[in-house]
Amino acid sequence: MTVRFQSMPFKAWRSTHDTLHTAAQLAGAVRQKLTPYQKHWFHISLRVSARGPVTPPVAYEGGSLELALDLTQHELFVQTSRGDRTVWSFAGRSGGQMAGELAETLRSMNIEPPKEFASFKNAPVTRYDQRAADTFLANLTSVDHVLNTFRGELRGSTGPVQLWPHHFDVAVLWFSGRLVPDADPNDEESADEQMNFGFSCGDDGIPEPYFYATAYPFPDAMRQTPLPHGARWSESWKGSYLLMEELTRTGKGGDEVLEWLRTFHRAGVEWMK
Repeated sequence: MTVRFQSMPFKAWRSTHDTLHTAAQLAGAVRQKLTPYQKHWFHISLRVSARGPVTPPVAYEGGSLELALDLTQHELFVQTSRGDRTVWSFAGRSGGQMAGELAETLRSMNIEPPKEFASFKNAPVTRYDQRAADTFLANLTSVDHVLNTFRGELRGSTGPVQLWPHHFDVAVLWFSGRLVPDADPNDEESADEQMNFGFSCGDDGIPEPYFYATAYPFPDAMRQTPLPHGARWSESWKGSYLLMEELTRTGKGGDEVLEWLRTFHRAGVEWMK
């Protein structure tokens, strides 16, 4: 499968991104409340489906439910195993409205809404552009394919490819199997030696879509590794990144991303010993 990415300048679709980011945070908060704890916060993340970001099935007293950001129909929905389905359009709704309407639906199911919903009370209405959402879904599908291809090549333990609601990025974790010296072995966040490979839509640090790769603990000697053309070492955090817009401008795609991910991973395996 030849993977190509579509141009998606962050500034041009920021308002649509913010709408979807809010919806993802609401879905993640529900999953966190109802799902038993999993290491590395795997109990709050979403997965990529053909429709867009979706929770795995979440158990509650009445059965199970699924929350999805359906980017084919441009709506947030809750579906239960009993056949109940509630839908809200993304267009014309503020984060506060989405949180309030979802809270009412949860209460009707005897589920107390997560306390995090309150933080969206005063969120304004943002402009929702269906064409921008279509582009995001196409890129999200491509990113998911590339990261799953890469994950399938890795030896050792990995997490799933998952979308993190707090930063609205898609990533996969790889674990070396070693513990970090002097770290509390009961705290997996600080004790597990790991690498993180993912994709961000953009943020205040890098205001455009980018792929990233990080390592913990990060060996400074890794910076000696020659990176493939277009990839850079970050000056503000410990890792490397590759701009999506550079890939679309040059006509490159998933193969180039995979080459860079493999290069970074090989360097980590070598220098993190």
